[in-house]
Amino acid sequence: MPQENVQADPVLLTHLLNETIDKRLDILRRVADVGSISEAARGAGVSYKAAWQALETLSNLAGGPLVEKVVGGRSGGHRHPEAVGADDQGVARPSKAA
Repeated sequence: MPQENVQADPVLLTHLLNETIDKRLDILRRVADVGSISEAARGAGVSYKAAWQALETLSNLAGGPLVEKVVGGRSGGHRHPEAVGADDQGVARPSKAA
């Protein structure tokens, strides 16, 4: 059986990659809004682990941490945006402190 020469659709691939990146940025924005990975994950409809991995991926791509990690305890842990903020349109941007 001859194999067909199947090529990836660049438009479809771009769309799929943008959805993934947009979801990661959505999680980062939600963490900035609520200060909690677990709350951000619930709001984005993903697991805590998926949200954590999204933040780690964005931090690796950015070359440094994007959230300040605070260990939980009785009152629970929380996360604060460190080097990224959001402008009035909700677009991630470097903060002036970075």
